[in-house]
Amino acid sequence: MGAVDIVDIPIRLTEELLVTLAIVIALVFIWTYRANIMMALTGDTKLHGSFLDCVWCCCFQCCGLCTGEWTGCFTMFPCCPARWRRQNLVRMVGKQMGLSNYTVELRNLVVGDLPFDGREDIFLSVECSSNPAMRTSVAEDRLAKVIHFPEVLTVRVRHCFLEENVRITVLCLNVVGSEELCTITMSAMNVIDWARDPSERIKRFQLKTVNHNNIDRETPAWLLVEFGEPIEVRDLDNIRSVDTIRTTTHDMTRFSQHSVAEYKHTYYLLDAAGHAIDEPFEEDLSDIRRMRTNASDLGLGFRLLLSTALVCKPS
Repeated sequence: MGAVDIVDIPIRLTEELLVTLAIVIALVFIWTYRANIMMALTGDTKLHGSFLDCVWCCCFQCCGLCTGEWTGCFTMFPCCPARWRRQNLVRMVGKQMGLSNYTVELRNLVVGDLPFDGREDIFLSVECSSNPAMRTSVAEDRLAKVIHFPEVLTVRVRHCFLEENVRITVLCLNVVGSEELCTITMSAMNVIDWARDPSERIKRFQLKTVNHNNIDRETPAWLLVEFGEPIEVRDLDNIRSVDTIRTTTHDMTRFSQHSVAEYKHTYYLLDAAGHAIDEPFEEDLSDIRRMRTNASDLGLGFRLLLSTALVCKPS
């Protein structure tokens, strides 16, 4: 019996080594082709979540059960500092700890001295955190010397060294697909600091060329960008009501605010051809939501009473 066990030991070790090797090869394959695997399984190549998102959701939002909007009632008074007025205190504390997002606008986007000859269709792509990439409109038939973009892009990043960098890429639109021309990667913390300081907001960065056609230029490619805090007239970050619509006036200096019900009565729901179609009245939907909430609360109260009665029942 002992001799049989001695013979089996090398066989078992060989089997375990082969299994371990197969697992390692599988993990390397999955990591190498993770983008293709995720695209096949989910239709996306990126995980839209990070460690900081998990900490923020679990520790500051009670796993999504509390957003902290109720703290806005404490910041509405005139004695509150202007920077904190009408703000969500939970989010403000999270910002100071590097767990909640700051909003930064990228304005006055200009690129120049790009590595291509003739005229091309050029656009920008901005990636930050775990959010999908944002893209500008396509500047058509532009020369490489100077190209302007009219868009104002909004990024939401954390003031934390664990936050992913902000990546801005210049792309050339081809008949099939597009190709990267230049790129720059900058720290999210620097982006926030520049947006806060009025004297540091406008920057001109050197772009790293992605070695296309080995075109030599007298000067490196560059990107001009202005970082700034939001100047959105509607103040969208501080809307407290969930059934409110804000739109700017024609002079773009003020906003008008109305309920969803008012807007639905003013602007009818249309199909793709512009024909009006029927939809439920918002007042009826509000009544249905209220009745569902009341029924849920009654059910919860009944279950609590029943549980209390069973626990307190004398044996």
